[in-house]
Formats: sequence, C-alpha cells, structure tokens
Amino acid sequence: LSDARARAAFREQIDGLLEGGADLIVLETFSDLEQLLLAVDEARALGPKSVLMSALFQRGSLHYWRSEYAAAEARLAEAFALATETGDGFTALMTLMLTGISQVNLGRVAEGRKNLLEGVALARRNGESFWLVRLLGQVAWLHRELRTRGSTHAEEAGLGALQLALFEEVAETNLVQPTYIVDYPV
Repeated sequence: LSDARARAAFREQIDGLLEGGADLIVLETFSDLEQLLLAVDEARALGPKSVLMSALFQRGSLHYWRSEYAAAEARLAEAFALATETGDGFTALMTLMLTGISQVNLGRVAEGRKNLLEGVALARRNGESFWLVRLLGQVAWLHRELRTRGSTHAEEAGLGALQLALFEEVAETNLVQPTYIVDYPV
C-alpha cells in the first residue's frame, strides 16, 4: 500500500467518522509504525483534538513497547497536553504512567517517579481506581528495583535521593578511573 493510498484511506475513514458524529477516534493495533505516522499526520490535518490525542497516545505506546523510550516520551507528552486540555482523565493517566516508566528506563529515575506520583495524585483526586492501582504498582516496582540494587532508603527517598541512589548502585561501581560526572541524566 503506497503512502498516498494509505493517507487517502485514513482521511476517508476519519472524515466519515467525524461526519457521523463520533466524539472519539482511536487509532490502535498498528503493527506498522510508518502507517501509524501517516494516520497521525492525517489526524493532525483534520484538526479534532480527540483524534490527534488518540493518535499520539497510540504512537507513543507503540514506541514504548518497542523500547524506544525517548520517542515514546515525546509523543506521550503531546498526548498528555491534549488530554489535559480536553479533560480526558483516562488518557491523561495512561500517558503519565507510560511516560514515567519511559523516563525510568532512560535513567531519569527522579523524573519518572515524579510523573508516576503525579498520576497517583490525579487518580486519587478523581476517584479513578482503575489507574490508581496500576500507577501504585509502578511506584512499587520502582522502589523494589532500587531495593534489589541495595538501596536502603527507597521508601522515604525524595526525587534527588532516588536518582543518586540508583546512580551509585548501578553506574558508579562500573566507572573506569578517572571519570568525571558533571551531571546526572535528567
């Protein structure tokens, strides 16, 4: 299927759904990233924020599951902004969770933990038990990973302390002397 034909098909489908009064269009189950990117482009061109939000979330999720964490973080940040703007709490919580896990996998533990805890607070505030359980599970996973690496202060640690602990317990012992660390990956 050529790019032009795929774009035309996506445009026709999105137009038909919007004309039919769809409030939300979900782009999912794409196994071909290039086709998903084409669908995102068409969603952007057509303008509805809910369509774009869904497309960005799906694209970010696909990057996440492919362990392309930097790309996932970028798309999920866009999806989170649109979810916040449109009041879609469900998508906002999904994006906070996947963004947080992506950041942890990129070595930015404190930033990832902050997003996970922001999601926990948002889920509690909105009575969203479905995502609350999942977000708490991810926070517990992070603390468990730190304890596995010998951290003695995983539970009470602040953001900076968690980042320092993970660095000291994972990277520092593997450094070749002399090594100058001028900043942590933030």
